[in-house]
This record gives sequence, C-alpha cells and structure tokens, in this order.
Amino acid sequence: MPSLVETLWLGAQLLATIWAFRIWRLKLVRRYPVLFTYLALVAPTQFFGYLLYSSGGGGSQPKAYDLFWVISTPCDWVLWFGVTFEVYGHMLEKYAGVRKLGKIVLYAGLGGVALIVAVLIYSDPYKIPDLNRWKSLWLKQEQGVNLAIAALVFVLLLFKRTFKLTMPKNVQLVFATFGLYFAGMAALLVVRTYVGPGFRPVRDLMGMVLYAACLAVGGVLFSRAGEAEAASPVANDLRPVMAARAAEQLQTFNDRLVRVLNA
Repeated sequence: MPSLVETLWLGAQLLATIWAFRIWRLKLVRRYPVLFTYLALVAPTQFFGYLLYSSGGGGSQPKAYDLFWVISTPCDWVLWFGVTFEVYGHMLEKYAGVRKLGKIVLYAGLGGVALIVAVLIYSDPYKIPDLNRWKSLWLKQEQGVNLAIAALVFVLLLFKRTFKLTMPKNVQLVFATFGLYFAGMAALLVVRTYVGPGFRPVRDLMGMVLYAACLAVGGVLFSRAGEAEAASPVANDLRPVMAARAAEQLQTFNDRLVRVLNA
C-alpha cells in the first residue's frame, strides 16, 4: 500500500497533467508555452525517473537514475525560472522596453550558470568517476534556487503594487500558485538546514502537500474567462494621484528603454 507521500506524489502528477490539458483545450498554449511545457513534462519525466529508481531492486540507487536526476534537476530549475519570467512578461505586456530588459537579464543569468557548469565539467577538480559530486552540488544548490525564485517573486509583487499594474486573472493565478510553492519550499529547506536530516520526512510531506494544493488550485481556476484583465487597483486606492504618477514614470522609463534597446 503506497504511503501518504507517494499518494500525494501520484496525485500531483495527475493534477499537473490536468492543468496542462486545460491550457491545451483552451487554446492558450502559445500564450503560456513555458508553463504548458513544464506541466506537460512533469508526469512523463517523474514516472520515467521512478521506473529507473525501481530498477535497483531495493538496493542502492542505479547509476542510470543518478544520471537522470543530475540531468533533469537543472532542467527543472530552468523551467521554473522560465515560468517566473513568463509571468513577468505578461505583467508588462504594455511595456515592451521593460519586458525586453527582463529577458536580457534572464538569458544573461542562465548563460552565466551554463558557463559555470561547463567550467566545472571541463576542470573536474575532484576526479571522482561517479555522479556523487554532481548530486552533492545540485543538492547544495537546491535551497539557493528556491530562495532565488521566491525572492524574484517577492520583487515582482513589490513591482506590481508600486506601479499598480493590472494583469489577467490567469496570470495572477500562476503568479500566486507558483509563488506560494517556491516561498514554502524555500522556508522548508531553511528549516531543514537548521533542524538537520531528521526534518526530511516532514519536509517531504509538507512540500508534496503544498505542491499538490497549488496544482489543484491552478488546474481548477485556470479558464478562458481568466484572460480578461482584472479591475484596475487605482480606482480603489486612497492615493490615485500617486498611483497614476507611478504609472506615468514607468511609461516614461519604458519609452526610454525602447529607444535605447532599438538604437
């Protein structure tokens, strides 16, 4: 009989597939290509990894699984950042210059990470013939990646509130669900660092509950009607003049960026 964590894991794969199917059925794949790619690949890759892991027959982890994990983990991270910046792009659909600047920062950051990994592969300072070094490296970076994405989501939230940006309800839904998941996982990983290995079962359970809950909410609430832009928060703001001034400053900054980037 599967454990609670395994049951939640199976449920999460199903929920991710349902959300991906809804995006495809609503013909919104072109609008959310990174989100759709991530959700559509979750179940196949996870089940493939499970099959590789199970092939060990209850003994040590097979090297094929170690290789799969080492390759798939950074790919997941790239997709996570991609989803975050996809939300960023939709937040700033009216501001092409600011949106383009964000994409340049993203590509530069991913390029820098790829360069660091390439240098590590080429130098191989530890000369370890198996994959233990890479597993250790990715495990150490896991907390940093979650913290980085959580911080990025927080910055985007401040940016949205400062300039009173409006966005479609679907974009707000993706922003809220993934932001909550990354923030929760970052908090759990920080607690694990201080508590020790004994916290791992609790972290696994709470992390899977959070993951499944976010996928469930996203899959249920994502809709065609959600592409309608939410009501402007300026109308309900106690300082509409300041909000309008902030939006004007953002537009001015965007216009300057467009001129510079297209020069």
